[in-house]
Amino acid sequence: MARRPPDTSFDHYALLGAKHLKPGKTSEQSSKILTLLMAFFQGIPVSETLISEGQYIKAAAVLKQDYEILVRIAEVHAGVDKPGITPQAKHFPEEARRYYGDLNKVAHPSNQEYLESLLARLNEDGISAISCSPIYSFESSMALYELHIWLILIAVREHIVLFGDMYGTEDSSYLDSLRWFAHGARLLEKAGFVFEASEGESNKEPADFA
Repeated sequence: MARRPPDTSFDHYALLGAKHLKPGKTSEQSSKILTLLMAFFQGIPVSETLISEGQYIKAAAVLKQDYEILVRIAEVHAGVDKPGITPQAKHFPEEARRYYGDLNKVAHPSNQEYLESLLARLNEDGISAISCSPIYSFESSMALYELHIWLILIAVREHIVLFGDMYGTEDSSYLDSLRWFAHGARLLEKAGFVFEASEGESNKEPADFA
């Protein structure tokens, strides 16, 4: 049985589509998006753990699924989502599509070159070996974590838009979320992300990892 989240604030359950235990304005589209967003948000700790522990190939597979969830949301917005069909990256912004290709290359077991590039290797005195335990790499961790943050940014934006559709843009929780999003954006700007004031969307491209 799923445990009740420790946060006792009813506003916390707005994420589940019920503010103060009262459902918001719903539709088939909003229900689909809400389900997809919850699947994304629940997996955030898994992604972070895999990256921090040096499990880069497994992390790439999880980030690939996160990417596909966001592509699926874009398809829902466009009315082109089809049951049982893998989300198509063409429905995502063009400048973001190459990351899906990179994630595919790393996550697919048939790409030996990419697998080896993310596994710790020893080449010494004619001996070539691969570590049986994951070993932390600053460069790989940074690249994957930047992509992880970038995907979260898109998901949070989608959630704010959804919340506004369900409860109205005058709702106090909606306004609070905008302020927190702006605060988070300022922190990311200090880390090197650049935002368009008109869209509130990050322009920093995640580093290459494949």
